[in-house]
Amino acid sequence: MNKFLKIDSEGYIDLDGIRSTDEDFGQTVLKSLRLGETGEWLATVGGETAIAEVNDAPLVAQMIEWKDNKELRARFAYNYWQSVNLDRLTLDDWDRVHGYTERQIPFVMNRAAQMELFNSAIEFDDDSLTFPAGKIVLPSWLSSTGDEVSESFWAQKYSTMSTPWDMQNAHPSLETIIAQLKLPRSRIAVLGCGRGHDAAFFASKGHKVEAFDFSKDAIDEARKLYGVSEQLSWHQMDAFALKKSHFQKFDIVFEHTFYPAVPPTRRNELVDLWRTLLVPRGHLLGIFLCFERPGGPPHSASEWEIQKRTEKAFSPLYWTRSRFSPPDRLGKELIVYLQNRS
Repeated sequence: MNKFLKIDSEGYIDLDGIRSTDEDFGQTVLKSLRLGETGEWLATVGGETAIAEVNDAPLVAQMIEWKDNKELRARFAYNYWQSVNLDRLTLDDWDRVHGYTERQIPFVMNRAAQMELFNSAIEFDDDSLTFPAGKIVLPSWLSSTGDEVSESFWAQKYSTMSTPWDMQNAHPSLETIIAQLKLPRSRIAVLGCGRGHDAAFFASKGHKVEAFDFSKDAIDEARKLYGVSEQLSWHQMDAFALKKSHFQKFDIVFEHTFYPAVPPTRRNELVDLWRTLLVPRGHLLGIFLCFERPGGPPHSASEWEIQKRTEKAFSPLYWTRSRFSPPDRLGKELIVYLQNRS
């Protein structure tokens, strides 16, 4: 049976709902943090390997100091110190500084640490800091090559079967999720539907489903696999270019792997799109992947980031990290059921 722990938004360890304040224990766990083979965070607890469910970055810097004006060091929770890789500092949409330690573990700075960093700079502007050690450019935390806006990029993925996000069937947790939520028969939009496994599952349960994907190859394969019926229709189009006839049409928008596929600069636009497609008080049902992956697609995402992007538009009704995910996703899946505030 898998063992789990949580690392909260301030970088402290949560065991069964209780924050640990033991410095020796905390340092031991943080020192043991590492990525597993499928991108999950692992740590050692009592000599055993545990899956770490990380809310934000695995480490949160509480203060910084310079050593000989050349080496930047950060103090994390439990008085755990690490040197910082100056070449990998970035800035997110909330103007928070992210980076990597000497062990290549991601971190984010809290406000106090970030203020110390900026106060120690000789000068700074919107995207760089200058220190005695030199000038540091702060690119965006989530970057994109722009390939994901090209239909040919996705066509190549499907034609070569380079689609690791495709589970070959509907997500195995959907049966349990819809039973727990007691979903009434609904009009459901599935954006970035791929080969249509999830969309077909919802249709098989009596929901009226419209599924959308940018890739013609994906839609063609979905039609071959599942056909077309009164309950299930397929649309090959850019989700960001949906027609007004789709606005306020759906009771539920289902999210699963589309969020990490779109350019990060369009994530706020995607949240607005979910809201636009939903009827008043409609719902977003999402299975989000929280993982660390520089570059992309798929692009990195964190539970903290998803909460911040959705909190103004949606009210959370159900929000949990899944501990019954498929093995290659264990420790990375966040399941949410949110209600449109409008």
